[in-house]
Amino acid sequence: MLKYAFDRLEGKDIEWFEQLPISKRMQYPELPEFVICHGSPWRDNEDLREDYDYIDELTKKLETELTICGHFHIQCQYMRHAKRIVTPGSVGIPLFCDGKAQFMMLEGMDGQWNPEFISIAYDVERTIGEMDEERLSEQAPGWYRATKAVLKGKRISQAMVLAKACEHMEKQTGKNDWKSIPETYWNMACEELGI
Repeated sequence: MLKYAFDRLEGKDIEWFEQLPISKRMQYPELPEFVICHGSPWRDNEDLREDYDYIDELTKKLETELTICGHFHIQCQYMRHAKRIVTPGSVGIPLFCDGKAQFMMLEGMDGQWNPEFISIAYDVERTIGEMDEERLSEQAPGWYRATKAVLKGKRISQAMVLAKACEHMEKQTGKNDWKSIPETYWNMACEELGI
């Protein structure tokens, strides 16, 4: 799927992505500064999930009281070390939300930030139809099955399916390279997870 996306980017798109910072400090009059990032303020693919073993160490390093991050597509907020971490969810492929698009409105009032989480229904069948038109089921069958299940509200994620596929591949071959998993192992993972 990364190749599918990459093939549709133009040079100017890649240049724009390369110029983006990993994180950005946001400042508005009479409100506390906060940081926005995709994964963490240090790495774009590092999760700030509350249940990860390393989260205490990461949150100690946060420089502002509020950090807004994405990457793991689950709408949530929590506090650690007097720091608030907020994830708005995902409009495109939200996880564990009954197939609803998710986003967040952030309101500044009385010197503090107040997030409002929003989940709304959208035309999932149309989205799946567009995936079918692009023939994604042929280009990445396992990913397609997992994504279709997520969009229909199944409480799984593509990462869960990928982890299972890696397990099956390692058991049978002794190798575990998530970047080149044959579809056989994706299929085994999908079957095991009931999708």
